[in-house]
Amino acid sequence: MNAVLADLNGDNQPDIITAAGAVGGPHIKVFDGKTHTLISSFFAYDSTFSGGLNIAAGDIGNGLVGIITAPDGLMGPQVRVFFPSGDLLTTFNAYEADFTGGVKVALGYAGNGNAAIFTSAGMGGGPYVKVFEARSLNLLHSFYAYDPPFQGGVHLSASDLNGDGISFSYNVGWHQ
Repeated sequence: MNAVLADLNGDNQPDIITAAGAVGGPHIKVFDGKTHTLISSFFAYDSTFSGGLNIAAGDIGNGLVGIITAPDGLMGPQVRVFFPSGDLLTTFNAYEADFTGGVKVALGYAGNGNAAIFTSAGMGGGPYVKVFEARSLNLLHSFYAYDPPFQGGVHLSASDLNGDGISFSYNVGWHQ
């Protein structure tokens, strides 16, 4: 199972967002961080999909919060952005449409101060990391976390490690 914490209902308490991991279905559940009651439940992709999900949640720009999903494998690199209710906001391919090795996702902040979606290719996709502005989905930055021939996939997270308001992805920092 994959789980992340983010305040999606505005009560200043992190809520719990869950999804099945590898070989699981696309079912997302959001639980209130204070009461642990179910806030929302939805399928991020077709209910028969069994490749597992990677998820991130938090600020997606313009004063909105949301949930980012990506398949962990067995389908194309389609990243989806949902409102906490489960309503789809937008979708995009982070990599070439025929890549089926999975996509890891994280949320953070770009050098321009805007919310950003960080992606990395899973197994077979090389160590390719991309950063998209969450509002416009414009590609802001991309780089290889390791030598390009590496095919083992890259796990990533996004965090402001030095207090400058810019997130770092994986263990390689970047600035615009």
